[in-house]
Amino acid sequence: MRTTSILTCLAAAASINAAAPGADIDAKSQKTLDAAQAFHAKLDTLHMQYKNVTEISAMGQTQSQTSTITVNADRPAHFSMHLEQDMMGTIQIISDGKELFTSVNAPTMGLSAYTQSASPDDFANLLDENQALMHLSSGSPGADASNLAMMFFLATDSATPFDGLESATYAGVEEIDGVQAHRIDAVFSADIDGTSFTIPSAIWIRQGDEPWIQGIDPDLSVMIQQMVAKGGMPPGMTFETTQRLIESGTSPTFDDDTFAFTPAYNAKKVESLIDAMTGGPGNGGSGGGGEHHGLIGNPAPSFSLDLLAGGKIDLAQHKGKDIVVLDFWATWCGPCVKAMPTLIEVTDKFKDQNVVFYAVNLREDNSKVTNFLKKKGFDTNVLLDKTGSAANAYGAQAIPQTVIIDKAGNVQAVHVGLAPNLKQLLTGELEKILKGENLY
Repeated sequence: MRTTSILTCLAAAASINAAAPGADIDAKSQKTLDAAQAFHAKLDTLHMQYKNVTEISAMGQTQSQTSTITVNADRPAHFSMHLEQDMMGTIQIISDGKELFTSVNAPTMGLSAYTQSASPDDFANLLDENQALMHLSSGSPGADASNLAMMFFLATDSATPFDGLESATYAGVEEIDGVQAHRIDAVFSADIDGTSFTIPSAIWIRQGDEPWIQGIDPDLSVMIQQMVAKGGMPPGMTFETTQRLIESGTSPTFDDDTFAFTPAYNAKKVESLIDAMTGGPGNGGSGGGGEHHGLIGNPAPSFSLDLLAGGKIDLAQHKGKDIVVLDFWATWCGPCVKAMPTLIEVTDKFKDQNVVFYAVNLREDNSKVTNFLKKKGFDTNVLLDKTGSAANAYGAQAIPQTVIIDKAGNVQAVHVGLAPNLKQLLTGELEKILKGENLY
């Protein structure tokens, strides 16, 4: 059952930087939202736990997934997030103020891995550096990146606790989960595969001096109908999700273990958790150590593709002259879009040293890609993989997938997903290849 695109839509709705310009928010809704934002922003410490239940029905089958997300925070940089999914396993992000750990323990995937780096100096940077992990967790049934992102923003001094909000209408006070709460009927915006969607959502915010977000019920029925009509989802598919606050505290007591990380007994330390989750090289993304992606060290598969700007590119024309960086992507892929500016920036830095970059778009119309690039302000060489033949040759089952090919025409590295340290990682790899070193 295909659920990734739907959940990514929710993640996209939560990834917009601010409420939509000119959002139609009535006075009572604005007052309620402002109170909730001010309440969370002034907290020095907090504890909260949400339970998400998702039910997907399609082709005569119904699948129910449950996840819990537990967040503890102690400003400025002590943080722990523990996401437990009933089928996948657990995802953790933990900052002890000095070191930042991200981990996945997913027995059903045969994966137990973690990364370690210096802690960001505040929560906003913590969110930014782990956006890829949150997007990926939203692609698994039972997880909801929009709720996770909201909790993150509410635990910082963000300008608005609700991103992508287009309208909000106050609907009164009602009881939910045994507490009195303000209900706001809101509409969020999302964009995927070149189509704009609206997501009506019921939001409940507790009455009183502690206005926690008590629950969110997004109504995805219209979006699902549109996606079914476009052929992106099976006919008759339904998707329902609820998000409920089950624990909260403004002055929690933290012990020594709250912000301490202990890897699972069989966990492997890796460079990129995204690569590890999606099957990247060596579960680390640099091509070194562990099991390599099948392309590493082998001749790059040949191809000839149309350039969006006109003409054709044959990969063979670069052999013996250039280092080639390929990135398989699509306009609807949030992590792809987030990675693109970094890929362009890093490869441009080395273009005088015969480094060439191609963004290989998968199966999208010329006009859609052209309009998207113009809207985003991306200026780069785009190849059009209309049939997906190049992506298949490079084993790009998940995107973004970035491939580095040396001057001899051999694959030096393959990265699947958006690495949190993409700029440093890609810069270091290109520097090594330019020195004549192998990454594998």
